[in-house]
Amino acid sequence: GVSTQLLYPIHQLTSLVKFTSEAYVGFDRLVSFLGKADIPPTPHHVTHEFSPDDLRRGFVIKDGNFDWSKNGQVSGLGGGTLTNIDLSLSNGTILGVCGPVGAGKSSLIMAILGEMPPIDDHKKEENE
Repeated sequence: GVSTQLLYPIHQLTSLVKFTSEAYVGFDRLVSFLGKADIPPTPHHVTHEFSPDDLRRGFVIKDGNFDWSKNGQVSGLGGGTLTNIDLSLSNGTILGVCGPVGAGKSSLIMAILGEMPPIDDHKKEENE
C-alpha cells in the first residue's frame, strides 16, 4: 500500500541528505584551500630565466645533499633526505628515474628543479 509507495522517496531523501552534506564539506575545504595565501618564494627556488647560452649547457651536481627540513624542523613534505648525489646531465639529455615507492624519485626531481633545499656544501655547476 501507501508504505511501500513511500519507501523509495524516503530512501532517495536520505541519499540526498548524505550527498548534500558531503558536497558541503568538500566545498568548504575547497574554499578554505583557495583562500590561502601563496607560498612566498625562497632563495632555493629556480628562477627559470634562460639565455640562449644557457640552453646549450647542461649541469652537474657534485656530492649534493638535500633535505626537506627547514632549520632542523621537518616540514609537512615528509622530511626526506638525499645524500651524496652525483649527477651530470648534458644539454638535450632525457632522464628517466625509476625505483620502488619511497626511494626518493620525486625528491631527486625536486632537487634538480631547485625546489628541495640543499644542505651543507652542495655544489651545482653549469657545464661550459
